[in-house]
Amino acid sequence: MRAFTTILAAAAVVVGACGGGGGVAAPSGSVTITGSEYKFSPDTVRLKVGQEVRMTFRNDGAKDHEMMIGKGVKMTGGKPDGYQTWFMQGMQMRFERDGKAIDAMAAMGGGMDEPSDIGMMLVDKGGSPVTLVFTVPDKVGEWEMGCFEDDGTHYDEGMKGKVIVEK
Repeated sequence: MRAFTTILAAAAVVVGACGGGGGVAAPSGSVTITGSEYKFSPDTVRLKVGQEVRMTFRNDGAKDHEMMIGKGVKMTGGKPDGYQTWFMQGMQMRFERDGKAIDAMAAMGGGMDEPSDIGMMLVDKGGSPVTLVFTVPDKVGEWEMGCFEDDGTHYDEGMKGKVIVEK
């Protein structure tokens, strides 16, 4: 059902990051989010509207992981399966792997219908982090990041966090 594994999707704009609580601003506009068994690190990122951000997603887990960002968990067959509203929907983005430009479908692991279906996602199948470059949109508020792999099991196990967008 899901052709992508590690998603940084609907996902992520960050101007800051921190391993817990409130998040810490990242003056450089760069952040790396690591996925592992049932957690993100940092689990909270803070973004500023208008800032260009380089967000890298790296899978350090033994399992495939994805990262999506959105609001309102969508249920399919009684299981969590992404978001009803995607954070990155319609945004202009660049994708890189190992410092080289790649297309959106490669960044999302291939097999997706269209990137616009989810707004944006990055795939790291372990050992090959993917970077998303974008300008933080005016979508102020708290968003959720989550992993919906294994028919939503990862999400149910607590693999979620926050993306906070501020003016």
